[in-house]
Amino acid sequence: MRPARVLIAVIALALVGLLVPGSAQAGPNDNANERAFVNSANRGGSEYKGGSEYRGGSEYLGTGARGGSEYRAAAAPKITVRIVKRNGGQLWLVGGVEPAQGPVYVQKATDCNRQKGTCNFKFYKKIYLKKGRYETRVFAPKSGAWAWRTKVKSSYSKIWVTCKLRSGQRECPVP
Repeated sequence: MRPARVLIAVIALALVGLLVPGSAQAGPNDNANERAFVNSANRGGSEYKGGSEYRGGSEYLGTGARGGSEYRAAAAPKITVRIVKRNGGQLWLVGGVEPAQGPVYVQKATDCNRQKGTCNFKFYKKIYLKKGRYETRVFAPKSGAWAWRTKVKSSYSKIWVTCKLRSGQRECPVP
């Protein structure tokens, strides 16, 4: 009885693998690395994982032509951010989220590693959107620099750096 169930499961997996769009088998002259790169570039730069992509939600498309249910990954939100001066020099982190969804999490980094290209971003503040826009007050340290970014679901914004410029200094150092 058990070998029959295993056989049925293997056949079902093989059929599902054949029905997934974009899961064509590599030919003898195909280069697997080039194929993965092309798919990654066509999917907005995210890592390609064998024919499907998850970006934090799904949208039901109904019954497909082959009789199965099809799901399409929801588009990642586009996050804009910038730091502006208001009220005599106060620093404000302002931006927007398109489409407007979920709270915005502000993250601050105090230490970055240039060789590895990483920063130690930690949670700073949770902000709720108002008509797709957000704003919060941020600060600069007395010495050194801090890096700021925002996160919505699994998408991140660009990184902004704050510092107090000394005489002769033209830009902020890397935190």
